[in-house]
Amino acid sequence: MMWRPGEVETWLEDPVLGKVTDRPPWPGANGVQYHRGHIFVTSSDRAILVHAQVEETGIYVGGSLTVMAQGIAGDDLAFDEKENAYVTTNPQQTISRFRRIGAQGYHAGCGPVHGGRKLGLC
Repeated sequence: MMWRPGEVETWLEDPVLGKVTDRPPWPGANGVQYHRGHIFVTSSDRAILVHAQVEETGIYVGGSLTVMAQGIAGDDLAFDEKENAYVTTNPQQTISRFRRIGAQGYHAGCGPVHGGRKLGLC
């Protein structure tokens, strides 16, 4: 969903972003972050991290939705100044780091979480 004052509209609808289980507290698309021309989305229910390319106008680039990682019940995510992505997990209470490696994309690594599931980095 995309929200603007006075209106709400669907920005991107794709089966990959929906639920596949009947676990009520686990959302499909969950943490959403825009970073340098891409939207990154965690799906707690599917335990995946996806990204999609976005035009400068905010329009989704058709066919660019890609699963970056599987087996990670991501809750939220943030980026640092080196373009590393950090994904908080629930209920594991960990942080997974995805290091930016040039055009090849991201590489995963993990570390313990310190505090809650929401994450913000400068």
